[in-house]
Amino acid sequence: MNRIGNKWSEEEEQRMVKALQQGKSMEQVAKDHQRTVKAIGMRVEYLIRKLSKHASDRELSELFHKTPQEVRIILDTPLPAPSSASTPTPVESGLEKRLSKMENDIAAMTRLVEKIYKKIKNK
Repeated sequence: MNRIGNKWSEEEEQRMVKALQQGKSMEQVAKDHQRTVKAIGMRVEYLIRKLSKHASDRELSELFHKTPQEVRIILDTPLPAPSSASTPTPVESGLEKRLSKMENDIAAMTRLVEKIYKKIKNK
C-alpha cells in the first residue's frame, strides 16, 4: 500500500520519531512508511515547530536526531505562503465549516504531538 498523500496517524508519527531516534536515515524511514523523503522531512519540521513551544532546541535535537543548529534553522525559517493557484475559493458558509474543522484538527494534532513528546521524553 502506498501512503503518499494519506493523513498521518498517531501511531505512524510515533514510529517515525522512534526510527529517527534510533538513527535510521530519512530514506529508510520514508521507505518504511511508504512516503517520500520530502514528506518525512516536512512532518519532522511540523513536529519540531509544534513542540518548540514546550521544548528547548537541545531537547528537540535529541528527539529528532538533529543538531541544535538544524532545529534552530527550522524554527527560524518562515513557513511559505500558500499558493493562490491551489487555494480553493469556497462559498462563505462552507469556509466557516472548513475553518472550524481545521481548528479542531490543529487542536487534536497539538495534543497528539504533546503526547508523543511526553512518551519519548519519559523513556
